[in-house]
Amino acid sequence: MPGEDLSACRHWRKSLPIEDGIIGLYPALNAVVGLNPAAAAIWDALIDTADRERAARAYADAVPARREQAAEDVALCIDLWQRQGLTAQPSPSNRSDTPPNGVTGRETWALSRTVRLAGRPVGIGVEDRQLAAAIADLTVDFPVTNATPDVRLQAVGPEGGWRICLDGAFHRPAQDMVEARGIVVAEIIRLMSDTAWTAVLHASVLTRNGRTLLLTGRSGSGKSTLSAELVSRGWQLVAEDCGAFDSGMKATPMPFAFSFKSGAWSLLQPAFPGLASARTHRIGLRDVRYHSLPAEARATAPVRPDVILDIRFRPDLPPQDHATRRLSPIETMQLFFNDESYIDFAADTGDSFLSFATTTPAFALHYGSSGAAHAAVTDCLRHLPAE
Repeated sequence: MPGEDLSACRHWRKSLPIEDGIIGLYPALNAVVGLNPAAAAIWDALIDTADRERAARAYADAVPARREQAAEDVALCIDLWQRQGLTAQPSPSNRSDTPPNGVTGRETWALSRTVRLAGRPVGIGVEDRQLAAAIADLTVDFPVTNATPDVRLQAVGPEGGWRICLDGAFHRPAQDMVEARGIVVAEIIRLMSDTAWTAVLHASVLTRNGRTLLLTGRSGSGKSTLSAELVSRGWQLVAEDCGAFDSGMKATPMPFAFSFKSGAWSLLQPAFPGLASARTHRIGLRDVRYHSLPAEARATAPVRPDVILDIRFRPDLPPQDHATRRLSPIETMQLFFNDESYIDFAADTGDSFLSFATTTPAFALHYGSSGAAHAAVTDCLRHLPAE
């Protein structure tokens, strides 16, 4: 079609066969799409050509039985993928040509703390008092040191605009305090490794007796509450709400404090009595309290999850009820293709994430109470192969 731009197809990744079908990936958009064999041939042809007519000729050569219908088949696929946003170019960087100032030297730091991240001292400075209180409580379990920082991570604003700086130089802007907090957390996680993480997933990870769970779900689904309940039953926390995974898809322990939204305070206070006196932080539209954990409640070594649970607390279910459903590999991958998770496909040359997502047993779990969820977790683990 005249003026048609299919150059974004060159950012796609070649179709991949998995256990229950074929998938196409658009890593820049964190998108995954299921493909039949014909669509997979068209997908691959568009990657090579980024052109409708040339893709139709390549498809006709690859699937001779559809030669007469090649142009129509390609048109149908392109129309569908355009409507799904898969032919859109990757978003441009949000950095301006003239970045804002970094640290000016006139800041008064409401928080100034040096912690050890992956063995090296990192200085954390926060100018705004409200954000400083939240970061201080969130990082209360990080080991503090008097050593001179190797790196300085600084959050400046809101006067002059929110901005995150590294060693005094501007690094990233933030629209508001919530985004500034998120970037600070993301930078702490990045600095927890000397090499790039293969994946940073919106998930909690817990381990006990050689078995490891990954809990995922939409914000507000109950991940933190269920994680806290499991910790109170003897599980050790690896990561809460954000798991960082190495090239072997092992989650590295992250000593962030538990983050509890207001709806869970009364439920969790018997197991976490410090909640009653913890500071309340307004994070966006939610009231949040952070809670420290003793060392024995935290894992100390990286672990690879044995099972993935996409959880959802259902107040309409009787407290004793739970329902589980096995997820397909495509459904499992789609759990992590969102704005809250990141997979570094460029660095993951061994396809560690894809192997993890397509071979790790995964279930959707709906439950009426934490007790019912714990029973479901126990049942899922019981059916795993022996180690």
